[in-house]
Formats: sequence, structure tokens, C-alpha cells
Amino acid sequence: MSTPVSRPDPVPPLVLRSVAASGIFFAVLLVIAFALGLKEPPAADDPVADWTQFARDNEDDVRIGALAFGLATYPFVLWLGYLRSVMGEAEVRTRGFSRGAYMVLIGGVLGIVGLSLFVFLSALAIQQPDTPPETIRALAELGGAGIGLGSGGFGACLVTVGLINVGIRALPVWLGWVALAAGLAFVLQFGVMLSDTGDDDNFFGVFFPIAFLLLVIFAIGSSVTFLREQAAPPGAPPPA
Repeated sequence: MSTPVSRPDPVPPLVLRSVAASGIFFAVLLVIAFALGLKEPPAADDPVADWTQFARDNEDDVRIGALAFGLATYPFVLWLGYLRSVMGEAEVRTRGFSRGAYMVLIGGVLGIVGLSLFVFLSALAIQQPDTPPETIRALAELGGAGIGLGSGGFGACLVTVGLINVGIRALPVWLGWVALAAGLAFVLQFGVMLSDTGDDDNFFGVFFPIAFLLLVIFAIGSSVTFLREQAAPPGAPPPA
């Protein structure tokens, strides 16, 4: 039986390192997008004049935030693909087949699509300050549906990473726990739907910033791990 022939990777090392570091680029752009574009809109029952004023006051910041988020989606796709590959290869080595890695991929795709709906509909709502305030309010509320889709997708993605990492150790142990905590925080966000005030304002709202903070930590930590693995000599054990 012939032995497999080892071939050099045709992709330049700089490209490989850039893809491995894509989680860092995504995290930085996501923080910029949320710092500029995540503005608290008026309540649904506030006067329509408040929605018009909200659009005028935040038009520039939300537009720049949406631009930063749009740029963040590209490194996110690279990072998600790299993460799926790492999890899949570890699954094959340990279990003989890959299943959870595809759940990671599907969940991540749903997460970024839902978050994109939220960001871009919110930006569209206030792009023109002379837009009828009823339209501004309707688009802003419709964007909230994207948060629901994004939370479910990111929750499934990160919980899967955390659970299967317990057995296959594709990532350092602490990163697996960060992923699991982030996924659970995304899921617990749905508790805001229990609010009877109409403003989605209750205890579960605290899980929104926690989930995204942990997502940023996980994206950066996993990319650092990927970069360390690329720099390690062949046959070296994975970073702990």
C-alpha cells in the first residue's frame, strides 16, 4: 500500500496567517460597530416626534457603525470557516467522523445573518431623517427580529463548540468554557420576551452585552490559538 505523499501548501504563509487571525479583525470591527451604531431607540409608544429626533441625532454614528459591521462580516466568514475546519479535523481524529463541526457552521451563519438584519435595518431606518417616523419605528422594530435569529444561531454555534471541545480538545480548555458560556448567554437573552412592559426590559436583558463580550473574547482567543498552531513545528502538541 502506497504511503500518502506530503505536498507543500500552495497558499502563501501570509494568507494563512491572515485567515488564522481573522477572528481578531472581526472582534475589533464588531466592537467599533457596536460602539458607534448601537443606540437605544425610543420606546414603541413614545411620540413619533421622538423617533424623528432620534434619527437626526444618530444618523452619522449609525451609518459608520453599519459600515464597520459590514466590513466585519468578511473576516467573520473566514474565521467561522477556519473554526469549522479545526473542529471537524479534531472530531475525525477523535470520533472517526465529523458532525458537530457542521452545527457550528450552520449556527454561525444564522447568527451573522440575524445580526446583519438587525444592524442594516436599524441603519436603514434612520438613513434619511425626513423619513416618516412611523416607518422609522417599524424598521427599527423589524430589526429586533434579527436579534432573535442571531441569538439562536450564535447560541447553537457556541454551545456546540463548548460541548464537543470537552471530548475532542480542538481548542484550549478555557476557550471551550468561554464558548459554552457565550452560547448560554445568547440563549438566555430570549428571556426578555417574558417582559410584560412592552419594552423588553427585564433581568434577562443583561445577557445581551455579556453574550457579545464573550463572543469577542472567544473570537480573539481562538485566533491567537490558530496563529500559535501555525507557528508550532510539525508534530507539536496543540496549545493548552
